[in-house]
Amino acid sequence: MALLGSAVGKRLKEILRGIAIRYGWEIDTMEVTSDHVHLFVSFPPTISIAEAVRIFKGVSSRRLTEEFPDMEKRIWGAPLWADGYFASTVNDRTTSQQIRRYIKNQIKQEKQLELF
Repeated sequence: MALLGSAVGKRLKEILRGIAIRYGWEIDTMEVTSDHVHLFVSFPPTISIAEAVRIFKGVSSRRLTEEFPDMEKRIWGAPLWADGYFASTVNDRTTSQQIRRYIKNQIKQEKQLELF
């Protein structure tokens, strides 16, 4: 079974929305798939991308492991989140619409892969 599926994934979305509200950030688009998360987030330029990722990962990891103690068995004591991440910004070559479309398509792609 997927780690971020069902109840854990639903709760993760709530936690991420709560983090954004707490810090005054805006989540434009979000998808949680079975093993990763895509966020399109707006935050002030005084916050680095690395800092925003650190906050999202740190807070969500603590909350999920507190609320789903059996989850640690499923990940064999490993950290919930991998060290890395991918980040991109809206610019002349990458539009908001392209980012939204990419994120929304992640669920469709995962479901297609499940058919195999």
